[in-house]
Parts: sequence; C-alpha cells; structure tokens
Amino acid sequence: MGLISLALVLSIQFQDIGEKWFYITLLSPYAGVYYWNRASREDTVTVSLETPDDTEEVTNIVAVGNKEELERMATTLNYGEKGMVRVQGIFEST
Repeated sequence: MGLISLALVLSIQFQDIGEKWFYITLLSPYAGVYYWNRASREDTVTVSLETPDDTEEVTNIVAVGNKEELERMATTLNYGEKGMVRVQGIFEST
C-alpha cells in the first residue's frame, strides 16, 4: 500500500513519466522479504535472587533486561517493583 501511494504521488508530480511509476509496486515482495529477514530480535533477561539468612524477610528478585520483557514478566508472575503498591486498573477484572 505504501508503494502504491508513493507511485500515485510520483505520477501526479512527474506527469511526463506518467503511470510508469506504478511499476515500483513490483518491488513490494522484495521489501517484505527484506524486513522479514531483519525483523528478528533477541530478548534476554538476567535474573538473580537475593535471599536473606532470616526466613521472615522477603526474597528480592533483581532482573535486568528490556523494559517490555520486564513488564511482561512482572504481569505474568504477578510481581511488582520494590516499594510500589499495585493498583488495579478500571478495565481489569477481579
């Protein structure tokens, strides 16, 4: 769709070439293959546990990683940040 829009604009701007600009839409499968091959992303999260000797203390989890991955891990495991209180959103079910 992007290449069709570009071809339309170019055909209006450069009328001497005319509708030959629409041939650039033949490149769209190659653009898809290009982005598909380079779209892989490797996300890593390093987790360490800090357990105190006293059993009544809370175990701390230190996680280092991408913000999106940390948020997904926190919602999946139902964890919150240290010192933060979880407030339920208006669209969340109980």
